Amino acid sequence: MEIETLKAKGRQYNPDLVIIAFIGNDLKLLKVIRKEENYFSLRRSFAIEYFSDRLTKRRSNLHDGLVDAPLNASGDDIESDPSRVPAQYSDMVGVDAYRVAMSELKALSLKQNFQVVVFTTYFPGFVKAILEGLDLPILEAGDTFTIYMSNHGIKEYMGSPLTVSDQDPHPSALGHTILANVLYNYLRDNGILSSILERHRASSLAK
Repeated sequence: MEIETLKAKGRQYNPDLVIIAFIGNDLKLLKVIRKEENYFSLRRSFAIEYFSDRLTKRRSNLHDGLVDAPLNASGDDIESDPSRVPAQYSDMVGVDAYRVAMSELKALSLKQNFQVVVFTTYFPGFVKAILEGLDLPILEAGDTFTIYMSNHGIKEYMGSPLTVSDQDPHPSALGHTILANVLYNYLRDNGILSSILERHRASSLAK
């Protein structure tokens, strides 16, 4: 979905740099998917339902076209097995789908001359192997978080000042600041920022 969004909307801005994050649920279905509907059924009218919902101002209703994604075999997470998801989503989940998407990103970067950085805390081994095989630059922030926690006496990540809350592991403002610093230092130390600035300076002088 991220690669398709880049193709459909992002590349019109002629990016110099594309930063894409990796998180574990990239290999899974979305939390909600389109409900399978028989649009040729004569038992109901989708047009009548649509206008009825609007006239009665029912913004959230049973006919919004979305349903919860199926769970995996153990029932404790969203499905990531291509053979167990609705057919129209089979090419969006699993390791092979990720490999295809990253291959497409690599090809697009060469065609449109932008740099790519894939960013996360720690990459699973198989993901790192895919990205290294495609010669895509990877950046991990996990060690920086570990050092910060050690220096500030933080024993557990969850519920620490680095997270949104005890139940939400997403980074807090502090966590995002650390991520931003890791990313900035990488771009600066590897000459990526100076290369982009030089390219734009040369382009301005040419005009």
